[in-house]
Amino acid sequence: MQSMPYRLIPTVIILSIVAIVSYVYYGTIYEQKPPSPVTSTTYGDIGLEPRGPGQPKWSMNHTKFVSLKEASPYIKLGILFPTYTANRKLGIIWVEKTKAQNKRTVIAMYEKGLQVNAEPLSYEDHREYVQNFAADKRSVKLTVHGVEAYGTEPEEPSEAGPRGQPGYIHWWENGVAYTVGGDGLPVSLLLKVAESTRPH
Repeated sequence: MQSMPYRLIPTVIILSIVAIVSYVYYGTIYEQKPPSPVTSTTYGDIGLEPRGPGQPKWSMNHTKFVSLKEASPYIKLGILFPTYTANRKLGIIWVEKTKAQNKRTVIAMYEKGLQVNAEPLSYEDHREYVQNFAADKRSVKLTVHGVEAYGTEPEEPSEAGPRGQPGYIHWWENGVAYTVGGDGLPVSLLLKVAESTRPH
């Protein structure tokens, strides 16, 4: 019986290693339990970001992006984002997990508490929001891009609300309800941010 040529030995060793690794790997997979609900999954064309420690519950229904360029393909065309943010850098963009691209709520979070929410909404549904804003005694009527808006100055923390109340500006434009706000941010600054918004 002839011995195996030396040049074939490395090939045989490699194939043997591959066979052993494959057996262990696939054997382990088939023994694993189903993934828990917090593991990443997909819905439509968006992946669901697992919710980690400290993330709000609603983040389970949103996908996290780290830049506007990355998020743009998944959000409604024409949604407005600020060009002026008072030197606050964009941190995270959350995009709601729905199949309809033109129905996805977008939440852009910037440094130092600045936040911009954009929610595709009919004018009729938006009027319900406006009634709540108008009923708030802290609200003042404003305009953003020439349309009706409401602004509210922030409130300092108190016994009634340890975190206080954020300042915000809210308006509706071209089928989208916008809210620009943040803890401790005055209406004067928020109005500059709101007026600077442009289509992405």
